[in-house]
Amino acid sequence: NPTEIKVSRRPVSEKNLLFRKQFGISKETLEEYKVNALSRFLVNGEVKGKHESDNPIYSYKVFNKFKIYRPLAKKFDKWRGNLSNLDIQGYEQLSENGNLLILTKSLKDVMTLHEMGYEAIAPPSESAIISKIAMDTIKGRFKRIVIFYDRDKTGMQFTRKLAKEYDLDFIFINKKHKTKDISDLVKKAGHAKAANNFEQIIN
Repeated sequence: NPTEIKVSRRPVSEKNLLFRKQFGISKETLEEYKVNALSRFLVNGEVKGKHESDNPIYSYKVFNKFKIYRPLAKKFDKWRGNLSNLDIQGYEQLSENGNLLILTKSLKDVMTLHEMGYEAIAPPSESAIISKIAMDTIKGRFKRIVIFYDRDKTGMQFTRKLAKEYDLDFIFINKKHKTKDISDLVKKAGHAKAANNFEQIIN
């Protein structure tokens, strides 16, 4: 049976915004990508989590489904969701056609790249593979698609798999920066330096 998730939103406080600002993500971008702070969420009618000052909850709405994110929770409690492999994060915000599309691993990176002026999408999870039907549709809309996953073991494994399966180019953050993804580079070096570095890589 399908999992039903319902959410109760709450106003985004300045503290919540600071959490996102460290990755260069504005309040306007959060709204565009349907990211909200929650007071609680329910799974199949049962309350599964409530907001606490030391354990905030966020939701990412993708089409009519949700990913629940608790950034300060333990590893196996951070994520909850009911997205399928067809629920591509960032897909709803894409232009009809374009020259370049970045395929990255998370909505956080999608939003960070959006702030830099690039269009990007991400599968429902890092370990998910975008379906051939969806990829064929995307290839018909964008001239160039580039994979930009994490510079770590998992990211490199899935990069190889995607690149081989769909014949795509790929890039990684330069290892000299000692960060694995673009949002962490923004946090470490600032938006301007990270944007300049990414422009050099993609070109």
